[in-house]
Amino acid sequence: MSRPHRRLLAWTVLGTIAAAILLSPWSAQSFSGGLGDADISFGGCTCHLSGQGGTSGGGTITMWASDLNPRVGEGVQVRVNVTMVELSGNSLVGVFLLRDFTGGDLDRPSTDGWRIEADPNGGRNSYVERTLPGTGIEVSLPWSLTAPISPGTYRLFARSQHGGGATYYEDDAAGLEFSVFTVAPLVPNLVGVRAWASEDPRAGGEVVLYGEFFANASADVTGFDAAFLVDGTSVGVLENLTIPMQRSRTFSLAWRAPSEGEYDLIVRVDSGGAIGEASEEDNEATTAFTVLPPPPRDLPGFEVLEALIAILAVALVVRRRRGR
Repeated sequence: MSRPHRRLLAWTVLGTIAAAILLSPWSAQSFSGGLGDADISFGGCTCHLSGQGGTSGGGTITMWASDLNPRVGEGVQVRVNVTMVELSGNSLVGVFLLRDFTGGDLDRPSTDGWRIEADPNGGRNSYVERTLPGTGIEVSLPWSLTAPISPGTYRLFARSQHGGGATYYEDDAAGLEFSVFTVAPLVPNLVGVRAWASEDPRAGGEVVLYGEFFANASADVTGFDAAFLVDGTSVGVLENLTIPMQRSRTFSLAWRAPSEGEYDLIVRVDSGGAIGEASEEDNEATTAFTVLPPPPRDLPGFEVLEALIAILAVALVVRRRRGR
């Protein structure tokens, strides 16, 4: 083969390889499943490029903390609640826990001295991903943190991100401000986190009512009650309860729904005032829930119908014989 032909063959091979690389859908395949949980900064993360389509999601994101005034080195729980109006094709959402929105390596909580003890997926990452069950359904993502060892004012933010089309979308953000002190609070405080009811309850059936509470204290909080109220009426009280210090605990009570319709649930801890607390204003967790109509009654099976027909037939035969 002559030298010109060899050159032509080499350029042809190189051109074929380059075309294969440029035309292949590498960008969608690389990121369509998300980046995965990691301790990463927010800036420049296109971790939700998605090959399944989808559009800008929108939605809401809120934050809750067990204590906005922790002492240095004290445990704090931060909960991020995310709801999406639209989802990408893989229904994946990524949530960052941040100290600011600078977008550099310094935007992670560890820059301020926060230590992540556990993320929502069991790791120790500032960024996690979850598959959402559907649009409009709230997903709660809890982080367990240790406060910085230096007193001062600190901020934590949460930002959601999810995929769609050929870009990523920074949907919503929320933030909290913390005042970290060198002296631990001496007065305990019971804080309502959330309340909810069992799924798809029906009239006449049993409904399980739940309330989650956090004990912001330097010792276990014991000897208090939890009252459950539906539409302002007490439906039961749990007695002699305990929550370990700097931990949350869920209490539940079974209730039978008298009829279908909308109901308001209030779960109130220490309703009897047994604990001298720093504040009595945050002892409740509330929610609204819907009770569905009772399930339809099953029609008689074929065996039952056949037995009824047989009984009627025998009765007719006996009646005819008596009439002769």
